[in-house]
Amino acid sequence: MRSMIVTLGVILVGQASNSNADVLTEKTYSTEETRRLAHNYGQCVVRSHAMLASRAVLGNVDRLTLKKQYPLLLDRNCVDKQNQTLAFPGDFFAYILADALVARELTSAPTPDLSNVPPLERRSVAGFADLKRKFGYDAALAAASEGNVYQEFNDYGECVVRQNPADAKMLLMTNPESAAEVSAFAALQPALSACALQGTTMELTKLLVRGTVAFNYYRLAQSALHIPVH
Repeated sequence: MRSMIVTLGVILVGQASNSNADVLTEKTYSTEETRRLAHNYGQCVVRSHAMLASRAVLGNVDRLTLKKQYPLLLDRNCVDKQNQTLAFPGDFFAYILADALVARELTSAPTPDLSNVPPLERRSVAGFADLKRKFGYDAALAAASEGNVYQEFNDYGECVVRQNPADAKMLLMTNPESAAEVSAFAALQPALSACALQGTTMELTKLLVRGTVAFNYYRLAQSALHIPVH
């Protein structure tokens, strides 16, 4: 894992000048309010489109493909106010969907035994020329620059979940910015530290850590549920 510094670790919420939910907008809310809005948005989308959301998360599609193949998931009915837009850099949209899917589908399920679950498949990062041909220059430039970074985040998240699936799940059972979440992060701290390689600089926000934990917990738990019993 290469050195990583995350300087934009929140979903930005601002006044919408258009309906493009991938465009970053000026930050106008606190981090706490942003996390609440993002969490509520994911819960709302999954209530209305659970199967599509599950397919997108388990398919591990990139941001541009998710937007193109699953447009129903960009549900403006789930935005608090119609003049707001949510911006989802990298894999953040998949993260909030996964968080909501865990709450919907896995709350009462036992903590999965991951000992026989093979490593999750990671998507290959498409080259710039291929992305440009599919999505245009500006979108391709953004996707190419973030692809490798988020792949590293997700490797990190898988490591954390495998180290401590019980406390990973406990984190996902809490509400963002709650006292219970603070306690859950503290319980997960040994795994968070163990999975960060020596010499790696990772300035990870709570949103990013919880997101990659949710994304990997959902995928790993679903894999565990589908391993044949001999």
